[in-house]
Amino acid sequence: MTFRAPLTNHHADGSLCPAGHKHTSSGKPLHTDCPGRAYTRAVCSCGWKKEESGKGYVNECRKRHLASHAEGAERLLGILTPHPVPLSEVLLPQYLTVGHLLRQLQDLDPGLPIRLAINPDFPFTHYLGAEIVVRDGKAFIADDGQEGYLPPSVSDALAWA
Repeated sequence: MTFRAPLTNHHADGSLCPAGHKHTSSGKPLHTDCPGRAYTRAVCSCGWKKEESGKGYVNECRKRHLASHAEGAERLLGILTPHPVPLSEVLLPQYLTVGHLLRQLQDLDPGLPIRLAINPDFPFTHYLGAEIVVRDGKAFIADDGQEGYLPPSVSDALAWA
C-alpha cells in the first residue's frame, strides 16, 4: 500500500489557504487577498497527523513518517543502497552517505548541472561549490551562491508546494 501525507496551509480561522498563495518563510502573505499562513498540516492516509506553524518542520516530520512505513522503507533501501545496511541508517536525510549519493547520480548524464534546492518556504536554487572538504568524518560541499527561484515543478516533486 502506498501512503500519502499531503501538506496543506491554513489561515488563522482554520480555512484552507489555496495552493497558489505564496508566503514568506514566517507565513506572511505574498498574495494580496490572503490573510497569511497560520499553520501547516500533514495528514497521512494511515491516520498520522502533524500540525505546526513551521511549514518546513511539518514537511520534515512528514518525510520521516512516510519513510517509517515498512513498504516505503524497503523501497527506499533498494533505491539508495548498493548493498544492505541497517534500515536506521537510510531513513533520515541526515544519514545520506557518499555511496548513497553516488548510487543516485550514477545513471545521470555527467554533463547535467547540479543545483541545491533550498528552503521549502522560500524556494531558491543554489550552485554547488566545486571543492569538497573532508573533516571530522564528513564530506562538506559548499554552497556557491544563489541562482534563482526554484521551478514550481521541482517544488511539487519535492512536495514543497
